[in-house]
Amino acid sequence: MNNLLWVLLALLALVLSWFAESALLAWVACFLILILIICRLLVYIGPSLQAERVISANYLHQGEQAQVRIRLRSARRHWGWLIAGEADPPLPFKGHRGVMLGALSGKQSEFTYTLEAARRGYFVIGPLSALYGDPLGFAERRRVLLASESITVFPRIFGLGRMHLPIARSPGELHTQRRTFEDPTRPAGIREYRQGDALRRVHWRATAHTGKPQSKLYDVSTSLQAMLVLNLYRPDYAAGQAELTQASELAISVAASLSLHLLSAGQRVGLISNGLDIKERETVLQKTGVSLLPESLARLSDELAVSRRVCLPPSRAPERSLEILSLLARLQPAQGRSLALLLKDVRPQLSWGEVLILLTPSVEDAVVDSLVGLTHAGFSVLPIVIGDSAQAARAIIQLTAARLCPHRLMTEEDISGLFA
Repeated sequence: MNNLLWVLLALLALVLSWFAESALLAWVACFLILILIICRLLVYIGPSLQAERVISANYLHQGEQAQVRIRLRSARRHWGWLIAGEADPPLPFKGHRGVMLGALSGKQSEFTYTLEAARRGYFVIGPLSALYGDPLGFAERRRVLLASESITVFPRIFGLGRMHLPIARSPGELHTQRRTFEDPTRPAGIREYRQGDALRRVHWRATAHTGKPQSKLYDVSTSLQAMLVLNLYRPDYAAGQAELTQASELAISVAASLSLHLLSAGQRVGLISNGLDIKERETVLQKTGVSLLPESLARLSDELAVSRRVCLPPSRAPERSLEILSLLARLQPAQGRSLALLLKDVRPQLSWGEVLILLTPSVEDAVVDSLVGLTHAGFSVLPIVIGDSAQAARAIIQLTAARLCPHRLMTEEDISGLFA
């Protein structure tokens, strides 16, 4: 029953006791008011709860499982009822995601549930909340015990076998006739000293041996690196939601597989995309503390995709594979920047001789012109067209006409033979 109603009943009994001059009714009214005050104080003080969440793994591959264990500890026994539980998990789960404790329950309790990584994505687990009240049910209070945590499910990874592409034929370093810089860690010989040579270039041992000043020669090379450009601009995909999901998931899986393959070969790999990083959207929603309708949520996603570019510069650091897989797990198609604008952003970041791998379901004339311009500037361009839509078929025709040698990928079964 509503607390206000109990208060009104107690006050009414007190007023009636005054008119009826009934001491018993007055004592009943005072006793009821006292009980209400005590129950309110018990709820206000509340149990001294400490909670701990232990997740067996925050990063999962599809098909794996993560166990979530919640431990509750109380410094003293509570005198009311308590319900503690997590918010609905975004992934399929088994087990109990909450517990209910009665009055005078023990000081410790725990519950466990198991999440199944059924699909790629960035998933928020929690928060853990507690609702507790007095034994008579006069008052209750809600409290957040643990903030949210995240679980990342990586995209599917496919074996690429032997890649017969320029990026695979020259693992490590790519020799070039263009003398961009001399690497002092790669000596290539000696020559006679020339006016203007720095002292650190003088080969003193050869100078003493020949009796004439000699200078060191260094090899000239540039590190071969690849930049993956993942087009997740929603209007470039087929109109249907099922086709959009299938093609975008395929593109993301291929990007993940290519990244791991190149990193395992010692290449420097970067990634840039016009998709939406779900983590940024979740951060905005948590800061504002509001829940948006689907239309408002889609509008916020598009605004974030326009204002914030997703980019990882080329690197072959040990943590790069985890960074790329985590980012690809969080990406979703959005109506942000078009592919033509994305390529304009990419070009200033490319190094000479770099390989640009484009994953896209379709292309426009402006995109083809940009790719041709990159090849004329000395970059290698490898377009991979995703999907079996009419847009993808037209893209193959356009890219072939521009002599860009596109690859077609319609289903997962095509991946193994893509680079054969």
